[in-house]
Amino acid sequence: MPKGKNSSKAVSFSVDWFSEHIPVWERFLLAPAWRRSRKGGIKALLIGAYEGRIVQWLMQNLMSDTSRDIATVVDDFTYDSCVSFRGRPVWNPSANVKKVFEATIEPFRDQVRLNPPDADDHVYDIVYIDARDSIHALECGVHAMRVLRPGGILIFQNYVHNREHDTACPRVGIDAFIATYIRYIKILNNGFHLFIQRRSRAEELPKRVCHSEYYELPEHDKPICDKK
Repeated sequence: MPKGKNSSKAVSFSVDWFSEHIPVWERFLLAPAWRRSRKGGIKALLIGAYEGRIVQWLMQNLMSDTSRDIATVVDDFTYDSCVSFRGRPVWNPSANVKKVFEATIEPFRDQVRLNPPDADDHVYDIVYIDARDSIHALECGVHAMRVLRPGGILIFQNYVHNREHDTACPRVGIDAFIATYIRYIKILNNGFHLFIQRRSRAEELPKRVCHSEYYELPEHDKPICDKK
């Protein structure tokens, strides 16, 4: 591990949504074949980072090349002052979230870009999305496909988190994204974190009539063409 990555004091996180899911992250992101396929260092985009626990894990376990591996974080840190974990309220004043995040990334400050104006001008190997609701999830997923390299990994959080789903739940937007981009993506893992890989080329799917583009008009409604 590069010098200095363990030099800071341990950060005290308010809640841990991540540790129990680490085996899934290791399975896909630490796979030797996938890591070898990433040329020129690993670039990650995180839309929503909260206190930075996932950034910390990426830096400590995957993005160890301090000269080439870069994490770009987009987050306004305007979280609710009370969040829940397994049905239990966890009080965490929103003013403290950014402070914890800054302490978390301190050992990696040269590799982490926070809210840079040119975030959209880069391509990424990993895009992580912690969406607020269905619209945010869908919009971020569409944006991710514009900046994600072929073979890159897209990760949605909170996919199978709630028992019932409505427009306040990210899953509704995530499902819409999957249905639209199904030819261009491969589902790797279906769980709290949904792992998706971008295909190098679109997959051929069975053809069927698309009634939004073509349908037979009733005989009396058919236009008379080439009338002389």
